This record gives sequence, structure tokens and C-alpha cells, in this order.
Amino acid sequence: DEGRIIAHGNSAGGTDKTSMMGGISVAEGYRRRGYGQQIVRRIAGELQQRGKIPCVFAVEGGVSEFLRNLKFEKYGEWGTIQIQE
Repeated sequence: DEGRIIAHGNSAGGTDKTSMMGGISVAEGYRRRGYGQQIVRRIAGELQQRGKIPCVFAVEGGVSEFLRNLKFEKYGEWGTIQIQE
């Protein structure tokens, strides 16, 4: 749209079997038009063509539901720790 980026996604990091997808975002005025789905499908498809399993970290809620609608499956859970000195 007039040279502005309205949707984005990337893949970075991973292993010989997996690759992490991230940075998936659509500008507010352009949501619910299918751009996010197109980005996720495109990146996931390219990763699969390379023999990789596409992965993404997501919190429960809207984003995880969005990914489930695209046939992603919940594999596990993650958390963070804070080390105090």
C-alpha cells in the first residue's frame, strides 16, 4: 500500500528438521483480509519443500486459534525463568 509494508513474516533458526517462523504481523487497518494466512502458508510451504517442519511459539488465545485454523497442532508448552543473583 503506497510502498508501506502492511504484512510481514519470516523464518529464522531451527535444526536440521525444524525451522522457527516468527515476526508474523499485519497492520491494524489490513487485518481480516487473509494476508496473515497467506504469509504463514507461504513460509510453511517453503520450509516443507526444504524438508523442514515449520514451528512457531504462540500463547493461548487468538494467535493460537489462528494457527490451529491453518492446521498447526499444539506440541507442548514453554515458559521462562528469571535467575536472581
